[in-house]
Amino acid sequence: MQDLRMTGEATCYNGGSVYSTIDFSANDLTAGEIETETSVAGTNITLIADSSNKITVDANTATLSEISYTQRLKLNGTGATNKRCLKITNVRTGTYTIDFAHGSSSGDDRTLFVTTDGNTEIASLTVSASGKVSKTFTLSSDADVIYIYSTNSSINIYGIHE
Repeated sequence: MQDLRMTGEATCYNGGSVYSTIDFSANDLTAGEIETETSVAGTNITLIADSSNKITVDANTATLSEISYTQRLKLNGTGATNKRCLKITNVRTGTYTIDFAHGSSSGDDRTLFVTTDGNTEIASLTVSASGKVSKTFTLSSDADVIYIYSTNSSINIYGIHE
């Protein structure tokens, strides 16, 4: 498993488990292709990819949620809990913002799905072609794991924060 460096997360204890907020920025990742399950060092985030379902980190500028981004995480297509997704463990209750964009300048709206198991919806967040948006979801109780992925073609993620 590959490690990528990331900083800045808050933690709390709940029933003996450590639950953390999400503080993720594509700016802090190393540019390139990700084609194996990759742990983002210092966080509770794992990028789920394989040689047939790669994720890419590349240069791209955007300002969303008053944050200036210089890189994005390209999901490169439709995902699931086992491909092209972010797996985040021990997530603390809270309201989180995802800064993301449509992966193309044309086509239908695309949906970013937030789930605990691939079936149970926490949020379904949409973006139109050429769009860059900041959208929120609320986690009403601590979660052992959540997954974030596109349900219909490529989406680019810039950051996730509380």
